[in-house]
Amino acid sequence: MAALPYIQLYVADYLSDTMHLETDEHGAYLLLIMNYWQTGKPINQKHIKAITRISNERYADVIETLQHFFNVDDNGMWFHKRIEADLEKVREKSTKASDAGKKSAEARWKNRGKATDVITNVTADVIETLQRNCNHTDTDTDTDTDTDTDTDKKKEIGDKSPQEKIEKTKRSTFKVPTLAEVCELVADENLNLEAVAFINFYESKGWMVGKSKMKDWRAAARGWSSRNSKKSPEGATNTNQGLNHQPNKSGKNYGTPESIKPAFRDFEQERKDAAIAGGKRRLLERKANEAAIVLPEADFITLQHRAG
Repeated sequence: MAALPYIQLYVADYLSDTMHLETDEHGAYLLLIMNYWQTGKPINQKHIKAITRISNERYADVIETLQHFFNVDDNGMWFHKRIEADLEKVREKSTKASDAGKKSAEARWKNRGKATDVITNVTADVIETLQRNCNHTDTDTDTDTDTDTDTDKKKEIGDKSPQEKIEKTKRSTFKVPTLAEVCELVADENLNLEAVAFINFYESKGWMVGKSKMKDWRAAARGWSSRNSKKSPEGATNTNQGLNHQPNKSGKNYGTPESIKPAFRDFEQERKDAAIAGGKRRLLERKANEAAIVLPEADFITLQHRAG
């Protein structure tokens, strides 16, 4: 057995048993115990002098005193009862650990052997199946060319064509309409709807329908027109075509769809031009502020023309 790096020394027991020893006898006794523990076997009486390093004058007295702690057999071997008991415990613990390790290794090898057997059996089954398929001759004379109904179902349920996907994406992408577009829809479909009121209403709502983002403003305009028609007197029709022009007392309305379309196209263009001009004016004002220059109106107009 390999030497252990430590020894169990019960201090209280040791001192109670060795209170009568001299200093050199304590040293000799401890050296004998340590040698016993390190070698794991009894001590030969021939080696005691070399282990204890006692002088010749004291050797006989020390040996006589230390013999009371050991059992000496006929062969001159010194046995220590306490150390033998401790060594036996260590041997039992080491044997149990060794046996557990061997059992664990055997179990691992057994499981590995089972896995190898499974792989071998599966491989044999696969080879047998392949050979059977290779040797099989197809005797089916059925001439039906399409008996698979799953393919048709997949075509019905499967992904749409790229063009259909593009069209669906276009429909699902919402774009805020312009006033001209709303007026054009009102004129084309003769809707009972005021375009300006329609745009102002949904602008204030952020183009939301309830809690959801609007998907189709044309459908919303048709629904608005339908609700207005239900509220209006029976038989009344819309003749203003999206403008906020009310009929006079005689019921006449001097606006026509063909005359309204160009007018509102011009109105939309003027609004865009005004927005661009306003942006340029703000840019010039910011540059002037950065330069700490106060421009008179005439100079501002000159700079505006240059920026344009």
